[in-house]
Amino acid sequence: CNVTATAKNKAGDKQAELCDVPLSVATGKEFTADVRVSEVAGGAAVAGQTFKVAFIHVSMGHGGSKIPAVAEVANGVYQVTGLKPSMGGKWRLSLTAGADVFAFDFTVK
Repeated sequence: CNVTATAKNKAGDKQAELCDVPLSVATGKEFTADVRVSEVAGGAAVAGQTFKVAFIHVSMGHGGSKIPAVAEVANGVYQVTGLKPSMGGKWRLSLTAGADVFAFDFTVK
């Protein structure tokens, strides 16, 4: 995994790493994101999470032209599919499982 961004949960005990995805993407182009979730102390993978996913235009408050989905594809690695921004601007990908929220910002051109 080539880490392009990292996010921690509010408690600071878990982190998510966005793998192999540029933080600048093209309008209307669908992409997939792999997110690796681990414990901060020791780095153990956090497997078996059921995440809700949102991909929202930050200033407009709407989603893209597809509804994203997330599935665990390896131990602690979650793949988000159906990411398709419908317009330019700042977009935020959020993964939520209980109190754990991980967010990554993208610039869409």
